[in-house]
Formats: sequence, C-alpha cells, structure tokens
Amino acid sequence: MKKSPFLSGFIVTQTWGENPASYQVFGLRGHEGVDLVPVQPTWGVHAIEGGTVIEDDDNRTATYGNHVRVRSPSGRVWIYAHLSENVVLLGQDLVAGQLLGIMGNTGRSSGAHLHLSVYRVASDGRKIEPDNGYAGTTNPMAEDI
Repeated sequence: MKKSPFLSGFIVTQTWGENPASYQVFGLRGHEGVDLVPVQPTWGVHAIEGGTVIEDDDNRTATYGNHVRVRSPSGRVWIYAHLSENVVLLGQDLVAGQLLGIMGNTGRSSGAHLHLSVYRVASDGRKIEPDNGYAGTTNPMAEDI
C-alpha cells in the first residue's frame, strides 16, 4: 500500500496477522487488518481508493465502533474502523483521498488509531475468500495501490 489514509503518512502499530492468541476469541488466526496512527497530529482519515460507501455504521460500542466500508471498482472493500466520526453517507461516491472520517477510539479499541482492513468481492458482492482464517481479509500493506 503506497497511499496513506492520513495526509501526513502513518506509523503501523499492529500488523496484519499479528497476535493470534488475542484474535482466537473472534475465530480468527490473527489480526485481520493493520492499525495505523498518523505521523502528524491531524486525525482526518481519507479514502485509499475511490468507490461507493456500502456501510456507514455509527455504533460506537460494536467491535469496529464507528466505521465505514467503501467498495471500489477494483473489487476491493476497505474497512476504516474505530472512527470518532464518520463524515460520509451510505451510497455516497468517494474519490481517492477524500475525507471520510476522523480517527478515534470507538468499539473494541484500547487507544486512538485507525484499523484498516481490506477484502475482495465478486461481482455479486460476496467475499472471495471468506474462510481464509482472517474473515476474508488480506494484508492491506500488500495491496499495490
């Protein structure tokens, strides 16, 4: 992943697949995303890829807390989680780099950060590898974007 969800760049605080014991309670083989914090104290979260908002969840207490899912024309679905605020609407079309929320500490989170996950879907919207042990996600850092 060459693009940053933050204007200032980011630091990875937890990698994809890390801490298997912590994620067994969720039926996962390890962390199903990456946790990021911005280099500078600007907490705006921006779309990695353009696409359509397919989920705009403002449930602060759910596992992901406030989160947004964006489906890109490439067939990727990006999950931006633990946001303090979502600034997009369901069905809204976004361009790459567009502000979609503010990093936060909602849901099952122990501090302010962005949890970023990605998975691929078929043309009918079904996850391509739902049983891969990571809820169908792949390593966002390995995406060539």
